[in-house]
Amino acid sequence: MLCAFLVVAAVPIEPMGFVVQRGSTNLVVVAVMPEGPAAAALEVGDVIEQAVTPTTVASATLIDFTAQELAAFLTPPVGGALVLKVRRGGSMVTATLQRTPRGGPSEFPTMPVPRDEFDHFPPDKQARYRHAFARWQRARYPTEKQTHVTLDHHPAVWVAEGHLVDGDGIAWTGDWVHLEGSMPWHCERSPMRQVLLTSTAPVPRIVVSSNDVALRGSSTAVSLPLWKIDAVVARCKTGPGELPSPPLEAELRCDGEAPVKQPLQVSLTVTCGRRETRDRVLDVLRLYGAELIVIGQATALTANLNWPWVRPAPVSATIVEVDPRGAVVGRRSAVLPARDEPEQVPFTLDLATPRNVTLAAELTFADGSTRLSEPQSLRIITRETNEREIQEFDEGMAELTELHQALTARRVCDDPAGAVRFLEGRPEVESASQSGKDISFITKRGMPSFVHCHVR
Repeated sequence: MLCAFLVVAAVPIEPMGFVVQRGSTNLVVVAVMPEGPAAAALEVGDVIEQAVTPTTVASATLIDFTAQELAAFLTPPVGGALVLKVRRGGSMVTATLQRTPRGGPSEFPTMPVPRDEFDHFPPDKQARYRHAFARWQRARYPTEKQTHVTLDHHPAVWVAEGHLVDGDGIAWTGDWVHLEGSMPWHCERSPMRQVLLTSTAPVPRIVVSSNDVALRGSSTAVSLPLWKIDAVVARCKTGPGELPSPPLEAELRCDGEAPVKQPLQVSLTVTCGRRETRDRVLDVLRLYGAELIVIGQATALTANLNWPWVRPAPVSATIVEVDPRGAVVGRRSAVLPARDEPEQVPFTLDLATPRNVTLAAELTFADGSTRLSEPQSLRIITRETNEREIQEFDEGMAELTELHQALTARRVCDDPAGAVRFLEGRPEVESASQSGKDISFITKRGMPSFVHCHVR
């Protein structure tokens, strides 16, 4: 039996079959699943120096990712490859992991899958379902020969306590719920020149335009503001149901042909009271390296703003400080025009007084409304507080080291239940639990740890 102690920073990359632990400057492979894509390519102890999936990122950057970001980055799409450059002993090795699909054509016998069933899928199965659903839609709605425009979508939104919390096929600003999807179109005998939309809603008039002499059919990504948020929330006062969009008219102009006009309408399914659904937050602001500021030490105040993550696309943003209730109490950066790539943004703060600060990105949209991103917290502390906390951390790590040594001496993987009883009897341990042959515990200093037992 082999016992691996994963402290605090262990991150499982489940679809690829391995677990990594963040060191000070790199990632270390601490477990490899015997039947996963990593089984033939990685070994426990491999140090990841570089990852390509598909963009090369040094491990020094990877260790700054959150656990969720790291798992997402190291998980390529089904059928894609993850290429890792790893240091194994004194040699550099290139490891290629191919993510293969799970399940066959019958994995999703019913299309579309009900939302409640989809919510219980693990993340990798949700990704497979989305691919399968796209294939099903293409098979169900093949390109027709006649000239036409299609907007066949079934968006849904969840409202809890008067707020939008989640949705499928939609995104929202401070005022409008947008339909996010694709609009197929086809010209029967000549190239497409233009598709226009008209509506009482503020939809873009020209959706797509082309000078291609051969392009007769395709689909265009659309982001259409079709439902006022106030109307969506008010729908829950009379119970869940369908909320039709305002009437839409599409005009398709094909080269040398009379314009073809088609009425279009989409209904939004509104579900109310789903309090267990996590808010779809605008998680676009990151304070890499600025979460803790020691008074008197030189600190570059910059935040990472991930513009591509925001849907619908904003027109500008500014970094603001918010109070515990989420109200803006001050602006801490200039107004930033939207970009197509992530941006490092400087901001300012009063660094003379110890305090906790909460920052967010206030995003402004084309309709004039605003939304705040997920808040990010930082602490401003004195040098004395910093030194005391470092000492407390070192003492906590010393406790963990002693506990690990005691567990190793007891051969805990041979008796996980006995190891839990042993830990519960230690005065420095707050709680301990067992899941299968894995053991987790947390000390009274608030330091978590994990013991993973697996067969060599």
